[in-house]
Amino acid sequence: MKIYYNPIKNILAMVKKNLAKKTIIRFVLISTLLFSNLCLCAQREEMQTLFGRREDVRIGGYGTFEIKASQLDGGINGLLLGWRGGVILNHKYVLGLAGYGLLPTRKITPPSDIAEIGRDYHLTGGYGGILLEYINSPRKLLHFAANTLIGIAGITYTDLINKDYDTHKSYPKSISFVVEPCVEMELNVSTVFRMSLGVSYRYSPNFKLRYNKQDNKNALNGLSINLGFKFGEFLGYKIKPKEK
Repeated sequence: MKIYYNPIKNILAMVKKNLAKKTIIRFVLISTLLFSNLCLCAQREEMQTLFGRREDVRIGGYGTFEIKASQLDGGINGLLLGWRGGVILNHKYVLGLAGYGLLPTRKITPPSDIAEIGRDYHLTGGYGGILLEYINSPRKLLHFAANTLIGIAGITYTDLINKDYDTHKSYPKSISFVVEPCVEMELNVSTVFRMSLGVSYRYSPNFKLRYNKQDNKNALNGLSINLGFKFGEFLGYKIKPKEK
């Protein structure tokens, strides 16, 4: 049996083999280039964050002396002094602390279901906690802000039992959580001083102050009218990125 050599067939087979190799090489090269381009684009595209790029973030801070005319047991008869302050991010967002204490106030006549008629008392104590705040359009002369205090409050009664000798009897203290949202208007007096006037509501419902065999759970709940004097670096300083 004779075997005939066909050179044309061999040439065609070699050409097909070379074309297949070139096609595979081109496919690999094109895929590599596309993948590299996608990686470069992903590196160039920055993640969007609440505070923007690091080099755009500004950090400042302030402290406020504040006076509150407040409801105690349902009447506008309380006065509190306190402070609040914190770190300002990008002129608008504040994370800080706040605390307030009751000043000696005029006597309170308790409701008949809490105490005997005519048996007056004082409330003493205070509250404090974490402060979260948002300042809207802080560069404008007059702008508004909103904040919330979340923390703990502690109060007690002080009952006048002997007015002639000015002796007092203090009842056991009671502790409760407290939440106080507030809205206020701010005035830019200067770049480092602002004044604020606002309204807040203090909610602290878990007190257990017994008076004449009754629990007064809502002694500290009520509205407040607040006047504040704020001092600080409101514009803030830029965070410098690390040099590579």
